[in-house]
Amino acid sequence: VQLDGRCRLAQDGRDTLLQPGEFAIYDTRRPYELQLDEDYAQAVLRVPHRTLAARLPDHEALTARSVAADSAAAGALLAALGGAAEDR
Repeated sequence: VQLDGRCRLAQDGRDTLLQPGEFAIYDTRRPYELQLDEDYAQAVLRVPHRTLAARLPDHEALTARSVAADSAAAGALLAALGGAAEDR
């Protein structure tokens, strides 16, 4: 989850710009690029590949696609993190 600043994420031929409150999925087992040109803060949730694949079989088609800050998915993720990102 992008907390402050902006981050450009590229993977699998896709490229997205993350603004505060937005998030994206990327697979650290495969090539990816993060570009951070300014001060930033992020909360990174690492999920084992096996766990993610079992719950989101098409996750590879979803890499480097931003999820809006006001979406239900972003709200659910922040709630699941239990406010840990805000305690930074």
